[in-house]
Amino acid sequence: MKEEILPYDVAENLATPFSRAVFLTDALEADDPEYLAFALGIALRSAGIAEETADLSRKALLRTLAEEEGNPSLKTLSAVLDALGLKMVINRIEAVDEQARKQA
Repeated sequence: MKEEILPYDVAENLATPFSRAVFLTDALEADDPEYLAFALGIALRSAGIAEETADLSRKALLRTLAEEEGNPSLKTLSAVLDALGLKMVINRIEAVDEQARKQA
């Protein structure tokens, strides 16, 4: 008997700004522009935000977020984060490592 594989949509589980922030932080830490572009698209969809709301043309944003080699510019990233009500924070690597050790 074959097991049924149910569809899973990550966007359905990103119901809060906090969950979207954690999701996008993980995407940034992966250091992969393609994954970040993919994650930004999921976060927008999870928030029910149309691409136009992100103050970018729909065509340009979809191209950046959907292309296999998507590499969002800083302007695109800023516009999407602004639409999501989020901001990017930069930490020293040592500070992040120290914080992780304290939490362990």
